[in-house]
Amino acid sequence: MRQLTAIIFVLSVISMPAGGSTEDEYEVIRRSIIAGSSDNAIDALLSIKATKPDIFSLNNFAYSLGRVTHRSGRVDIAAANYVSVIRESSQLAPLAGWHLAETARMSGNAMLERLLLMEVRASGSLLPYQRAAADRIARSYYENGDLRFALNEFQNAEFFGGIPRASGEPQSRSVALMIAETQLGTGQTVEARASLFELISKQENRSQPDDVSLAAVIALDRLDGSVTGETTPRLSPGEHIERARVYQFNRRFDESRGHYERIINEHATGEFSAEAVYQIGRGYSQQSRFSEAIIWYERLIEQFPEAELVKDALLQAGSAYSRVGKFKESIQRYQMFADRYPSDQRVDRAYLNMIDVARDLGEETEAIRRARTAQEVFRGKTAEAQALFAEARILIAREEWLAADEALQKLERLTELGGNRVPGGTSLAEIRFLRGYVLKMRREHRAALDAFLSVPDGFSDYYGSLATSEIQKMATAPETAELVSSLAAAELARGSDRNALRHSIRLTTGGERTRLLDELRKIYLSLPEFADAKFSTPREFKTREVVVPGERSRARRERGEPVDELIFLGVYDEAIPILEAKGRFENVDELAAFYEQIGRADKTIRHYEHSIKLPVEMPLEAAPVEQLKRLYPVPFRDILLRESSTSGIDPRFLLAIMRQESRFDPYVKSGAAARGLMQFIPSTAERIAGRTGLPGFRQDDLFDPSIAIKFGAEYCAELFRLFPNMPEAVAASYNGGEDNMQRWQGRARSNEPGRYVPEIMYSQSKDYVFKVMANYRIYSHLYDEELREK
Repeated sequence: MRQLTAIIFVLSVISMPAGGSTEDEYEVIRRSIIAGSSDNAIDALLSIKATKPDIFSLNNFAYSLGRVTHRSGRVDIAAANYVSVIRESSQLAPLAGWHLAETARMSGNAMLERLLLMEVRASGSLLPYQRAAADRIARSYYENGDLRFALNEFQNAEFFGGIPRASGEPQSRSVALMIAETQLGTGQTVEARASLFELISKQENRSQPDDVSLAAVIALDRLDGSVTGETTPRLSPGEHIERARVYQFNRRFDESRGHYERIINEHATGEFSAEAVYQIGRGYSQQSRFSEAIIWYERLIEQFPEAELVKDALLQAGSAYSRVGKFKESIQRYQMFADRYPSDQRVDRAYLNMIDVARDLGEETEAIRRARTAQEVFRGKTAEAQALFAEARILIAREEWLAADEALQKLERLTELGGNRVPGGTSLAEIRFLRGYVLKMRREHRAALDAFLSVPDGFSDYYGSLATSEIQKMATAPETAELVSSLAAAELARGSDRNALRHSIRLTTGGERTRLLDELRKIYLSLPEFADAKFSTPREFKTREVVVPGERSRARRERGEPVDELIFLGVYDEAIPILEAKGRFENVDELAAFYEQIGRADKTIRHYEHSIKLPVEMPLEAAPVEQLKRLYPVPFRDILLRESSTSGIDPRFLLAIMRQESRFDPYVKSGAAARGLMQFIPSTAERIAGRTGLPGFRQDDLFDPSIAIKFGAEYCAELFRLFPNMPEAVAASYNGGEDNMQRWQGRARSNEPGRYVPEIMYSQSKDYVFKVMANYRIYSHLYDEELREK
């Protein structure tokens, strides 16, 4: 029951007191259920059922017992209690029927599942569950091959949200796909074809074809007699190109090539021929089959010299040649681009890539020459900074410290640095850190300290944390300790405002540093945004009293709404989403606090981020712990500890990756078909599934947190074997590929993060490293390696 277990988190264990009033006893049960402490609640509820059956029945405790036993895997007890709730005809009967139908589905009894769901659908209460029941009935018929019944249900019911969608698809598209497939199965070929075409053509973002579009294309190919690329049907060029694009985006390269090759073979001079040739090459590049990719890029350049795609083919050929070690051919293709298209907006990529290729060839003097040429060509533009930054990195790798410092000083004076917007861009923080490093290597210690101190060290600043680490090393090194100490004293003499304290803390070690941190923390906590912040336990909902046997007792119980009954019972994981939909929360903070209480980390972060605004310059060690814990929660603790123990990966690093990849939403799916908490693309997931021996693996299994985290730990362990004790390199590899990271590290000639991180060329991967490492730093500050709070 992956979808159910995905939202069950054990937050704490609340023990029942020895003695106390009956009312106290019920309240302890309620709090145990809220906290997720199922074992305590089960024992107490079973005791009440045996000793006080009337109170058990009148207060819907059978529903409580059903929920807690269901979560604990004791499905037989759960089912019996759901049946009791239905027999009692209480306001929770539709919910009990919904969960009982789930147990029927898990046991393979589709007929019983549908009968129960029909009762839920007809219940007249809890509209979201009625609609979800209608949805599930149709799906049940569909899954069991009763296509005519399924088609009738699909076409006559309204379908809205209500069941978590593992695929992440809007329900209207997923339902429309099943309607099309039931039409196919019932012989309505014309209607099915029209439905499938509509699914492809009406996707909101057609540049990123989703799972539904892929399934529609597969169904159309099957309908037209195509099973593999070898038996691709005869279609118009436009139909071939449409289907090929869907396959290519979803990394189904054999099928996409089948369609592209039919265009080339049957419509060699048509409007789509150049694109077909180019995309076959792109597909091979995406598979890292660069030698085969080159053949197709060269074919495009030769056969379609006037095509617009020749520009792309030249750039891609340059990259592919470099990946197979043919560096001179690579430079030739980039130079050809620069010569042919001097006004193209991507001409800077040709110049900049030639610098990198020369470096990979080992011709660093030539690389510097090309970097200086690019600086002249692109004077005053972002590419000037990119080329100058490339020169500075070469000089650092060669440990030519004086020349490197001169290049960095020139770079610091430029205004268009690119940042994380462009490949090979940089920032003032990166430049100033590198200057500090270079000056330190030149033994210009005071200037180095000034440079390091000029890099802001807020709680999420990557280069700021590296700079502070370098300062702390200098504070304990014999040759620089006295200098750092005197500079710290000078900073303290300036006063005790925030700026002076932040500088002093970075220059100080030991007990004095702790004292200064306490002083700075008090200043921050006195700010209005912290002084007025209230992050206490969520308010208590007003609940009814326990109903005891007596006149009109059953009527008193049945007057409340179902959601009020859920609150009384402590079943908050079902009550809170209903209350949110009803607008029953006072503010975002309160809603976030309730989601935190029931362990929904994805929703907790989303809501808290609206209200918790930490100053960007705030040092991590001075940041309020309670706010940080809410922004950086620890879901899936047991799974993380189990998998980290097996793989040897720090669970805090896995949390850092997970937070960046999915924000802890188990059901998220990216535009690039990556799934689940750790966002694996199909090819990587298949490889890891094969290595871990997971039988019958399906891509949607990645929506199961236990499988997603297992795969994430296995993949990170593989990457750490390539890059021992180099978490930044592992993070970059996770995002941009380990082969790329090996090239970048090779250019740096170092395993120091301050030297190889600047070499990360993919802007997205570099930004990803900054964010993951900030997450990791914060998690390491809050928790130990067993995920216990520090």
